[in-house]
Amino acid sequence: MANLLVHPPLRTKVSLLVIVLTVLVASIITTWIFQQFDKELVARKSDQLSTDNLIVETQIKVHLEEIGQNVLAFAGMPPVREIIRESRNPGTETAESDGKAQLEAIFLQLLKSKTNYLQARLIGVEDSGKELVRVDRPGTPGKARVVPDAELQSKGGTEYFKNAAIIKKGEVSFSNFELNRENGAISKPVIPVVRASTPIFDDNDEFFGIIIINVNVDELFHSLSRLGRESHQLYITNARGDYLFHPDSHKAFGFEFGTPFTIQDEFPKWITLGNNGNRDQAIRFTRSSSKEPYLGYWRRYNFDTHSSDKALIFATSDTLTSVLEESRTVKREAIPIIIMILLVAIAIGLVFASWIARPISEIHHAMKLYRETNEVPKLPVTNSWDEAGQLAFTFSSLVKEINARNLELSETNRELERFAYMTSHDLQEPLRTITSYVSVLDKNYRDSLDPKAQKCLEFITSSATRMQALIQDLLALTKLGNSKIEFVETPLETLVDEILEDLSAMIGQRNARVTYTSLPVLECDPAQMRQLFQNLIVNALKYQKPDVTPEITLLATPGDKEWRLSIADNGIGIDKQYSDQIFDVFRRLHRKEEYSGTGVGLAICKRIVNLHGGRIWVESEPGKGSTFHFTIPTPPVR
Repeated sequence: MANLLVHPPLRTKVSLLVIVLTVLVASIITTWIFQQFDKELVARKSDQLSTDNLIVETQIKVHLEEIGQNVLAFAGMPPVREIIRESRNPGTETAESDGKAQLEAIFLQLLKSKTNYLQARLIGVEDSGKELVRVDRPGTPGKARVVPDAELQSKGGTEYFKNAAIIKKGEVSFSNFELNRENGAISKPVIPVVRASTPIFDDNDEFFGIIIINVNVDELFHSLSRLGRESHQLYITNARGDYLFHPDSHKAFGFEFGTPFTIQDEFPKWITLGNNGNRDQAIRFTRSSSKEPYLGYWRRYNFDTHSSDKALIFATSDTLTSVLEESRTVKREAIPIIIMILLVAIAIGLVFASWIARPISEIHHAMKLYRETNEVPKLPVTNSWDEAGQLAFTFSSLVKEINARNLELSETNRELERFAYMTSHDLQEPLRTITSYVSVLDKNYRDSLDPKAQKCLEFITSSATRMQALIQDLLALTKLGNSKIEFVETPLETLVDEILEDLSAMIGQRNARVTYTSLPVLECDPAQMRQLFQNLIVNALKYQKPDVTPEITLLATPGDKEWRLSIADNGIGIDKQYSDQIFDVFRRLHRKEEYSGTGVGLAICKRIVNLHGGRIWVESEPGKGSTFHFTIPTPPVR
């Protein structure tokens, strides 16, 4: 026994080696796969955080552009010009030309229609920047009112007046985001505002004053925080890093009260915040108040081209614990499967090790017998026809045969691997994973999610659906060649009505008009004919010019032993050089970002028409719409 422990037999050595190698390789591969999965999750989360930041920036940009456009619009209104004329020519005003009253009415209507607008003012340069017209909304919420002349203030010393006075005509200056002040004091309750102003000039291009609008951004900030995913935290700061919005509302605008709270204090790794020239960046960090790791993404937006200091920084973060929760779930579910696969691999390895060691054991037994009996065994080295020799000969022959087969199998396996990788990994596995997790989220947590989070689930489901559409279109195209057509008398008007009912949402969304006149009853496969019409109508709805109401017309023309059916639209049209290529599989004339689709729809249409014994073609010019024609023989070609 001691000798076996010190000098184990070859079979035991090979078995142990197989076990060790199997466990080692499985551990390395499993670890690498999990690491790559974690990296992919972190990369995907970074993309999500980046997308949230981009959405926030876009919303802010759109909001500020709208305010700026309103300010410029008011600056060019006749009442403003009338006020300038009356000021430059005292005594010329009349009851019919009361510019001030007209402008007050316009400002009042603005504040009534825009509940987030706090003030609209015309401030002159004279009398230290005295307000000439002011409509405001006192209190929160407050009713808009015209401020009496006795309450009008001088604003010539304010920063926003000075900034607006030095820019060019037709330009807009924005103030920093700050708390609203009245008579130099922060108003109660506190209201975060941004001001947009533009200079106005008289007929001699002399500076007369400014038009300015104060806008309450509190609801805007809160609505932006609800756009992202539930686990994401949104922070908004000014160019210095002072919080303008924080999940803890007590930290917002602390600098206005002498107790600043900055993002650099809470997240020390974000101290540069664009000062190094970057406009956005994804980083890992820890909060100063905890050891928990976070993943964050910040983005800088300069909202006033006249000053680099007027910028907003949007920072979105999520804990790595939340980011990698999906990975932990996968690992928990995968580990039992991996262990089972490992055990099976070890068992197969042990059998394989025994098979390898058996001939050597037999040779070892023969050598042992020779040592004990002094009988010379028939070994391969002395007699090539004894058992060992035959084994050697057989082994040599097998090696040659195996090598030849391996060459064939290697090529076959490479082809199979490429196909298996594409189908099972690139197409099926991600789709199953996405669908599975979305299904779990939808089933177990939908009721606890807010509407925006539920919308996110719908977006993910929609993406999985698009992938399924591609696979289903390919399957549909393949099945068409193997399917048997069931010819049934089909009223096309009823079939088209059902299609239009199914597409009612898409038609309504585009405000489209779809008309037809006197469609025939044809002997055809109703399911295939439905797919044919639906594909062509959807294409007509999809490939449309912006700001043009889609108009789609279905026509049927009897011919010699056939019906010619046509679907005409007023869309973007097709260049004649592509009139045949568009019916090829995966042939797309536009990027997927411009128009969705798989590039299989028209190929399916062509296959259906061919199966019915007809032909299909298109007549079109770029920018002038398209007309797709196809023929169906009567009686049908069976």
